[in-house]
Amino acid sequence: AGSKDVKESMVAAATRAAEFYFQQLKLENKQSRDVLKYLSNRGITQDIIKKFTIGLAPKNYTELYDELKKDFSDDILEKTGLIIKSKDNKYIDRFRNRLIIPIQNEMGEYVAFGARAIEEDQSPKYLNSSDSLIYNKGKLLYGLYTAKDAIKSEDSVVLMEGYFDVISAQAN
Repeated sequence: AGSKDVKESMVAAATRAAEFYFQQLKLENKQSRDVLKYLSNRGITQDIIKKFTIGLAPKNYTELYDELKKDFSDDILEKTGLIIKSKDNKYIDRFRNRLIIPIQNEMGEYVAFGARAIEEDQSPKYLNSSDSLIYNKGKLLYGLYTAKDAIKSEDSVVLMEGYFDVISAQAN
């Protein structure tokens, strides 16, 4: 497969993962309630959750993998940064038990994820996708896709550091 095909498969896998995490937040369970409460305390409404496709990675070790391996090869899922090999050489979900912030490129394609710990003692607090064929952390500006039109009409831009700063600023 050419690198164009690989990139397209990676974007497709990242998109499916974003949708999967987004759906997990809609499930009625303690984990989703805790995350929704956290978001609500930060002033993040259902509309904002939808606009940014904010989601939830379940605690289970292979929930995303079990869902995506039906349609994507291990190689693609690993390259996209969605799965990693465990100590016993089995694939497991990279993001587990975390609030998920999908990262879109300037065309709106899902290419990476930021993941925040849900529980107090979880470490690290933030876990981010590594650079890949479709994601370069140094070149991609989070929130640019959703802010593009406003930047054009205002002819100005405000740069911020954290995901939630960006999300909250765009929510107003």
